[in-house]
Amino acid sequence: MSKNTMILAIAVAISSAFPAARAVEPRLKIDTIVNALPGSIVLGLPAEPLTVIGPESSYTVSRISSFPHATIGVGTQLDNIYVDASAGLGLFLNSSFTSIVLSMNISADFAVRRALTIGPHAGLLWFVYTNWDGTGYVDVRGTLGLMAGVHMTMGERIAYEMSIDIVAASLGLDPGTSWATSESQLDLSGLAIQFGLQRKF
Repeated sequence: MSKNTMILAIAVAISSAFPAARAVEPRLKIDTIVNALPGSIVLGLPAEPLTVIGPESSYTVSRISSFPHATIGVGTQLDNIYVDASAGLGLFLNSSFTSIVLSMNISADFAVRRALTIGPHAGLLWFVYTNWDGTGYVDVRGTLGLMAGVHMTMGERIAYEMSIDIVAASLGLDPGTSWATSESQLDLSGLAIQFGLQRKF
């Protein structure tokens, strides 16, 4: 038997023994994902509310805020798990202040049924700018926060989505000389309930 014939016979034997080696792994399908969550409410955890004290009056900052925001990112299907990463922009709205928030989020959704997924997600919140809307002057310093919870989608390429999350964040306060605050920080920690739509391209 010639050398070339022997090499060919060995190659055929290996190919027969390991048929999977002949298959080319399909490329992962990468989706572009857009999420719009206009219905996001943050309920402050039971805690002493912040009081702002002025020369002639005082008031309490509400513990209820809204957080409408939108994100864009990429995702892919891995067996029965859909993983994605996204970045977003939103507003943290309270009767006493307004914050511009940048966000980053990762999630892993498990297929429960054909058009129903549920899974954990976690992200960072960056309060890049905050304007005090309440009475008096209070300088507010931005900070980083965390948000983590359970995420659910109902649908396929266009889906309803809902999440229940724990938010952990606080803003530094400087009331100046004429006003005072009961705490040096404004605690934004609480329970977030979010509703919106998701679109995959």
